[in-house]
Parts: sequence; C-alpha cells; structure tokens
Amino acid sequence: DDKIGSVATTFNNYILSGQLFNFIMGKMDKKHSIQYGPKNPFGKIIYFIDDLNMAFADHYGTQSAIELLKQIVDYKNTYHLEDLEQLIELKDFLICASFNPKMGSGVISNRMQRFFTTIAISKPPNDTVLGIYKRILNDHFRKFDKKIAAMADGCIDALNRVFQSVLVEAKLSPTARKFFYKIGRAHV
Repeated sequence: DDKIGSVATTFNNYILSGQLFNFIMGKMDKKHSIQYGPKNPFGKIIYFIDDLNMAFADHYGTQSAIELLKQIVDYKNTYHLEDLEQLIELKDFLICASFNPKMGSGVISNRMQRFFTTIAISKPPNDTVLGIYKRILNDHFRKFDKKIAAMADGCIDALNRVFQSVLVEAKLSPTARKFFYKIGRAHV
C-alpha cells in the first residue's frame, strides 16, 4: 500500500472529457461498491497533466476536460460516462499539472486554478544551461579514453551553435497555426 505509481498525459487542443475520464479510470480498479483506487501494486497514484491550458474553450468559454478534472479534484468523484446514474468515488490519487503561459489559452479558469500551487520558473541564461550540459557530459565521458573525454566541452559548444541557428531559422519558427511547436535542445 505504500507504493506510489505515476502516469502522465499531455493535453492538446482536441482533448475531450471522455478522453480524460478514460485516462484516469484506466489506472483505477474497483475497490468497493462505488469506490475506485489505484491498480495493484500501488497504494496511491499521481496523475501528471502537461499543457493543462491547451484544452479548447467552447462557445461558452468552458473546457470540458478541465471541468471534469475540476469536479474530480473538488468532490473526489465523478459519474460514469455511459451510465450517468453510476457515481464513482476516487481514492488515493493526486493531480499535478503544468502549463506554459506562452502557449494555449495562457490561463485556466479560476475555479480550477484554486486547487493548484503556482510556481513560476524563469528561463535560465544560456551560459548556465551550457554549464549544466557540460558538467553532465564531462561526468559521462570520464569513463572513456582521455582523448574522447576532452571532446565533451566541444560537443556541447557545437550543439549550442546548432541550437542557436535553429532558433533564428524562419522555417522552424512557431506560426499562427502551429503556435505551440517549439524547438528545444532535446530536439537538436
């Protein structure tokens, strides 16, 4: 019962409440009559939702997936989508989420926001990021011949030059249709 499981998903512009329901219930088992909890061997489960603010807002300004999530977090229950009279109580779960204020709608409803602690992290300067990558690669290259180990800093510097050139390439810049596509160092 002390084991903690985790599962992650990413919201997109087309996420619907039914998809979120299936994601959450896919990791739950029936424990008692209407109570559901994490599947064995886990006693608790953490759901991580990336890009929470990407859900499309309908004509009325609601986002069905976020409204379902709000209900689950607020009341610890929901109703089965195929039998709306069947109440489902959810136990032993935690919801963590993140979103990028530069992508998607940039906000979520205040009724949903109140359930989260907001932590804003600014982008570190380029020399700090390079220092982190160099330290990681130098540590990894210690296991190799000294000639190879000496190439670590040069590899990171070359990667950074490629990355910086990709950032200014017009063909790879976000557009109005693909505003959430960003090229990061991991892609390079």
